[in-house]
Amino acid sequence: VSTQHDAAIGSLTENAEVQAKIKSDLWEAVVQPVFTDLELKPTKDTRFLVNPTGKFVVGGPQGDAGLTGRKIIVDT
Repeated sequence: VSTQHDAAIGSLTENAEVQAKIKSDLWEAVVQPVFTDLELKPTKDTRFLVNPTGKFVVGGPQGDAGLTGRKIIVDT
């Protein structure tokens, strides 16, 4: 999962703390509820990658031109 976020979350300003908070919140608010009624159950040992390439504070065309092969706003 890659998610754009602010550089800080409340009092958390260190990148490692921010990433840990995002991962924890996504696990509790998204992953666990999705699997509630399914036979397959993830555990805390399940690999759950959040922003695996690092912090993601700049998004949109300013942060990533994409690789779609189409002309997009960043090219204009």
